[in-house]
Amino acid sequence: PRRRFGQHPPAGAGGGVGLVKRTSMNIPDFNKFMYPLLAYAKQEGKSFHLKEATSFVQQALHLPDEALSIMLASGADPIFKDRLGWAKAYLCKAGALETPKRGFVQINARGLDLLEQHGMDLNQKHLLIFPEFQAFKSRTKSPTEKPQAIDLPVAINETTPDEQIDLTIQLIHRNLADDLL
Repeated sequence: PRRRFGQHPPAGAGGGVGLVKRTSMNIPDFNKFMYPLLAYAKQEGKSFHLKEATSFVQQALHLPDEALSIMLASGADPIFKDRLGWAKAYLCKAGALETPKRGFVQINARGLDLLEQHGMDLNQKHLLIFPEFQAFKSRTKSPTEKPQAIDLPVAINETTPDEQIDLTIQLIHRNLADDLL
């Protein structure tokens, strides 16, 4: 059975799934930000700036205020802001959110359908049914490029592209240090 918005997982239900540990605090991966973001958009019923959804999403994910200030390894942005931004980007690419003007988003019929169909289980796999999202995902790699295999310590679908870059840089630095020693 699907959990509904605001419900905690039952004890021992593996509530840590989809979490990436960065400090002593777990922050959900960006997939977990999609449902509360769409729920906020539905509640608003009009266009809003992403900053306006911060408090709602934070509460929906049961995160303390300190979670908002934990930075990416690069120090560029807070992890929370980064993941909220990527959740928005993926939902826009799937056509679930519209951007009526720069910096603002608004839910549409597709977003409402996703909320109804998938509830809190919504993630990027559910977006793959939309041709626009498939096109977005397929153009991230050129067909002539041969990807290099890099073993990252975290599953790639649990991290944002910014976090993937940070992890890859850390791995390169570690391998270089090992080679030099």
